[in-house]
Amino acid sequence: MARLLLLFAKTGLRFNSRWNTKSEHSEGGVFVWDLSKSDMKPKRVEINNYPTDMSQVDFHGLSCWTDNKTDEIYIFIVNQNETSSSVDVFIFDEEDLSLYYMITYQDPLFNVLKDIVAVNKQSFFITNYLYCRGTVVSKIEMLLMLRWGSVLFYDGETTSVVHDGLLMPNGIHKSPDNRYLYLAHTGLREVLIYRLSQNGTLSLRQRFPTYSLLGYITVDENGNIWAGSQPKGVNFIMHLGDPTVDSPSQVLRLKIEEGHILDITEPFVDDGRLISGSSVALYAKNKLLIGSAATKTIVLSSEIIAVRGKVKSEEFRRHLMYRSNR
Repeated sequence: MARLLLLFAKTGLRFNSRWNTKSEHSEGGVFVWDLSKSDMKPKRVEINNYPTDMSQVDFHGLSCWTDNKTDEIYIFIVNQNETSSSVDVFIFDEEDLSLYYMITYQDPLFNVLKDIVAVNKQSFFITNYLYCRGTVVSKIEMLLMLRWGSVLFYDGETTSVVHDGLLMPNGIHKSPDNRYLYLAHTGLREVLIYRLSQNGTLSLRQRFPTYSLLGYITVDENGNIWAGSQPKGVNFIMHLGDPTVDSPSQVLRLKIEEGHILDITEPFVDDGRLISGSSVALYAKNKLLIGSAATKTIVLSSEIIAVRGKVKSEEFRRHLMYRSNR
């Protein structure tokens, strides 16, 4: 299940963190796409010196930060399961496409983590999607629509709550100039934009309704937001329980200018037969990658001019370059 696609602008690679659903088809780990090549099949990235048993890994959000002085690339990955919540940090080796484990961060404020965005090699923002960790109590929290979610900031020494009272905050990202922070406020079907200060404090700048359940968000080279989304929440819940039940998928593009959303378009929509339960989308170099929330399916499109309008499913199929098996 794709949880997050991330662009390595330096190498032209796309990274994806996948959640181990513990089904017979699940493949927990990290995978890489080199979209400059004709072979669109993702490759598994080897993880070295990792102290955690991979069978116990549930990777969710992923972020990277590059040290401009040393050119080292740090990868931050949310590892969230039923018993623990943590952030694992690795260094990426571009030569052999491997990750080398560095450190794990844990904190009492880490409840049910979802996504992360790195600020430097020791600091990051992270979303607490829910407060309750257990399967039953977390479902109750969601059904009662309790606003117990939050955004946290770790400054290298301590963790603080920078925005609480949120309903299922999900994807988080920052603008290319590091001036603004973007949050998918999934429970209220909106995107929040904050002005970001150097000490990590946030000031809310804009609330923008999306009328859809956004998952993870990415930012393209022009600074615009792309998001995989589910337009029908009930169908999505049914799909999570039974992946054979189709759930409509949607990709939204939000045009950003000076930290303000000017426009929203729907470049892609599908009834669920091509891809169900989309949770993330990334657009780069005329290629659109879409990841699903429960079925491992990844769809890649080439030479698709979707930013100018909606693309029908049958047209998208003609541009299909890769699709993984469920």
